[in-house]
Amino acid sequence: EALSKQRLHAVWSSPLLRAHSTGLAVAGAAGVGLQVDWRLRERNLGVMQGLDPKELEERYPEVLEAWKSQTPLPVSAGAEVESDVVQRVESSLFDVAHAHPGKKVAMILHGATIRCFLKRASGGARITTPKNVSVTTLVVGPGRSWRVVQVADVSDLEPAPPPASPDVTMLPSDGGPADGTAAKGATVQARL
Repeated sequence: EALSKQRLHAVWSSPLLRAHSTGLAVAGAAGVGLQVDWRLRERNLGVMQGLDPKELEERYPEVLEAWKSQTPLPVSAGAEVESDVVQRVESSLFDVAHAHPGKKVAMILHGATIRCFLKRASGGARITTPKNVSVTTLVVGPGRSWRVVQVADVSDLEPAPPPASPDVTMLPSDGGPADGTAAKGATVQARL
């Protein structure tokens, strides 16, 4: 609802159910169609997929410890490598920026995916993964560059006046292990 006041030019989402459903709601509120991009899908977490913390602790303690400490997951996890996740999200971000220059666009994706993206922005430092429906703002450009301006803003839960300049928005919708240590609905905005 809050994003409906943002004058979105387009809405893009992951094809996965939760993000796609969120994308449909955002697109409907904005009065635009939903575009789907597979590059916005959730990070493949390998052996972590579908396991709760107790199962992870029993079966893959080294994987769970790496996840909690935000260090690279061991090869034994069979997970998608963080740098590969960042590369595909950046590819989508730059394509969307090129397709919608100077326009505000929502991009809905997943928690473990946005976690990789924000860790890249922090230079690999430990981060606090954004909560559901929070807003993280990126500035895209010049060229194929981007930077984070704001992380995990929740003031979008109450209607606010639109920003003075055009933006692109990415919304993570779920991900990570069943213990909820990853965001399940953050937003990233990228100014074009």
